[in-house]
Amino acid sequence: MLVEALVQRRGASALRSLTLCRNGIGERTTGALATALRAGSLPKLEELNLWRCMLGDDSGAVLAEALPQCRAALALRKLRINHNWLGERTAAGLASALHAGVLPKLEHTFLGLDDDKNCFSKNDKELIMDGWKSARERHPEAVLRNVLRPLLS
Repeated sequence: MLVEALVQRRGASALRSLTLCRNGIGERTTGALATALRAGSLPKLEELNLWRCMLGDDSGAVLAEALPQCRAALALRKLRINHNWLGERTAAGLASALHAGVLPKLEHTFLGLDDDKNCFSKNDKELIMDGWKSARERHPEAVLRNVLRPLLS
């Protein structure tokens, strides 16, 4: 409801950081957030923190699949989605967004790939890593200071 209210009141257009960590936000909220991202309602959003939100793979996929379709993703610098139950669909959506080059300003990520803080399989992790490598090739000027940096070197 909070995300829906923000978007409906048009207050979200100036929002730079959205932290909903440690809340069981569920599919309704992630769906509203994905809709807001796709609609360009969060054009200045630089940080999205959904750490420990009890997100399942369906919710994570809805958000990840919205990224390539939205203008707001271009401003995103920090993405924190670790400590959730994300898996194959979320990994595929994130990899797609990274391959598409729609996250050129992304510097910090906390995805839980370097440990077991999400439910990503080895294949999921490799898919996302390939996306990071592609993003790095597209945007060599990007710092990409993320928890995976040692793996990208």
